[in-house]
Amino acid sequence: PDRGDILVELIDLQGRINLNNLMQDDHAELPRRFLTEVMQQPALVPQLADWQDGDTLTRLGGGEDDIYLNQKTPFRTANRPLGHISELAIFSQSTETDGAALSRWLTTLDKATALNINSMAPQLASLIDPGLSPAQLETLQAGTGFNSLEELLQSDLAAGLALNTTPLTVTSSYFQADVQARFQDWLQPLRSRFILDSVTGEIHLLDRQLIAP
Repeated sequence: PDRGDILVELIDLQGRINLNNLMQDDHAELPRRFLTEVMQQPALVPQLADWQDGDTLTRLGGGEDDIYLNQKTPFRTANRPLGHISELAIFSQSTETDGAALSRWLTTLDKATALNINSMAPQLASLIDPGLSPAQLETLQAGTGFNSLEELLQSDLAAGLALNTTPLTVTSSYFQADVQARFQDWLQPLRSRFILDSVTGEIHLLDRQLIAP
């Protein structure tokens, strides 16, 4: 008899741009450029900054309680990091802010995280530097990748470029496990985000979400 099966997909969340980096000076450039150049919604930059900061001072083009409390359904600013990509819908109802579509590019992690050059989407290479070749990056990722940022800087990929490696890394600690459990006609997806301690090997759960089949 069919005893069902369990499918597991492991995703490197540091291969995605962390939107919460927008409030971190050393890591803010990549999310800012994604919002401006990829999504072509520069207005989201001050809106997200006001949403996350802890004050009530409105940035130019941003929004604090005085704006959101006057909505048809009033609410206050979160004054905390984003918890999920779907929160973008608060600021725009366009298809470009659909959380499901953006989740392959973006994530919302609780701390500042560097982007892993070995697992990032090659299509986003130009956000690091306009001269960075997506095709060449994809080829290197399919091979051995990079063991260090110094190795990246000395590679043909970075030849002639003044790469800023501050927002980059070659290792990851944040991951997501997408699990699908099936038994006959019953199906239950489960998503878990966790931190893997590279020193101790311990796993620390960040959050867990049951997803509608």
